Amino acid sequence: MEVVQSLPDELEQKLEALVSVAEILGLDDMSFANYSRALVQLSEEQLSLKQMQIRLAFIERQLVAHLATAKHEHYQIKKWTEHFQSDIQSGESVEDTIRRREALLRKAKEYRKELSALPISEPPVTISDLIAQSDRIKQRKEQIKAKRSKIKAFKGVPPNLDLARTQLREAREEQVKLFQLRERLMEKMTSGVS
Repeated sequence: MEVVQSLPDELEQKLEALVSVAEILGLDDMSFANYSRALVQLSEEQLSLKQMQIRLAFIERQLVAHLATAKHEHYQIKKWTEHFQSDIQSGESVEDTIRRREALLRKAKEYRKELSALPISEPPVTISDLIAQSDRIKQRKEQIKAKRSKIKAFKGVPPNLDLARTQLREAREEQVKLFQLRERLMEKMTSGVS
């Protein structure tokens, strides 16, 4: 009877991870081509969802703007309805109401002209610009982090290259002297023991 050797724990864990990923992805064949095809499909789905999220955010902003406009118009209608109701109750004459109405219409036309003359432009920054800027900032932070770790390695070394070389040479000479001192002490200890 043939004895099957067990796999190392690390390899077995990796194999289990691959099997669980294959089950999640619904792969029958665990070849590299199937894995890569499934990963490409997941990437495409993620991109599609991100685009849909951006579109929905834009639609939401438009709906919020339309809601604000509708609320404002509702407030104006309510205000003018109350105003006209109070005029009717105060017993104001019809001619006065008509004159005031015409004056208000003229003023409204004037305001419309002023509003139409105002330039309405799209915002200079879009969501995709903000996302791209966010990605660039993350990359820049990672680069800065890597450079800081490199700088920490040279902490205490003078910025002058020649001076740094001199200090390095002196440090090596000091290290060699310490090694020689250690060797002499070891020799004395061994000769004292014998």
